[in-house]
Amino acid sequence: MIEGFTDYPISIEEFGRGMDQPGKCAAIRAVRVLSYDGIGKVMAEVEGFRDSRFTLRASRVFAERGRMGDVRPIPADALSSLPRTH
Repeated sequence: MIEGFTDYPISIEEFGRGMDQPGKCAAIRAVRVLSYDGIGKVMAEVEGFRDSRFTLRASRVFAERGRMGDVRPIPADALSSLPRTH
């Protein structure tokens, strides 16, 4: 498991209720990255969503709190140490 942050929007389709508004910046949330598919997606638990796991773009998971473009994503070689998502 790798601890990090994401600014990836959580939508109605993903959780069954509206959390982030279309066209607006999503909250920056803490995440626990559980697995990596090797080609750009991770499975993660997201702060504020107990007992739920989400598929996120690996490029939107950061080692530091911040937004895409301001902070760097967790490197693929670090993600590769995680269990593989199929």
